[in-house]
Amino acid sequence: MLMASKNATKQTEVTWGDDRTNANDFDMHNATTQDANNLELALLHLQGSDQASDIVDAVSGTDVHFDHSSVWADEALADGSGVVWNPDVGLQLSDGDIISPAAALGSEFAHVALPGGLDQNATDDAYWSNSAEAIAHTAANEFGADLGEPYRDGYDDGTPIVVEGVTYSTNGDLGADIP
Repeated sequence: MLMASKNATKQTEVTWGDDRTNANDFDMHNATTQDANNLELALLHLQGSDQASDIVDAVSGTDVHFDHSSVWADEALADGSGVVWNPDVGLQLSDGDIISPAAALGSEFAHVALPGGLDQNATDDAYWSNSAEAIAHTAANEFGADLGEPYRDGYDDGTPIVVEGVTYSTNGDLGADIP
């Protein structure tokens, strides 16, 4: 049985300006008010993990380009200046579980923040496609566990899917433990 993550934050209850990295600390491009609120909700979700908080802090001040035109929009910019993100899209894994758009953003932030995450000469990796993807997605699996997000089993495990809310995820493993 799939259960929605307990980490979902109501989109109407966004607190701005807390003493932490927040949406105001990023240079937002093509952003609507809802996009800015979604970024704030995603950051709140990611900051439920110490590792993800460190990654968010490391990329504070970079660009977040919002792109609703494609489910394949998410990417770290090769020059390290920021990311492109579609806050409507999660990743449905082969077991049916869904990684939230917030966690997907965290994975792109990991590319920018972590050494080797943007390596233009990345070596092939059978599990994660290449060493740069391995760095980012291994970190995403680690902080995702703290956040109740499902485990992604390799680079090819997942298809973009439009979801209802930036923190929406499902994790069948957690559902088995919830009475």
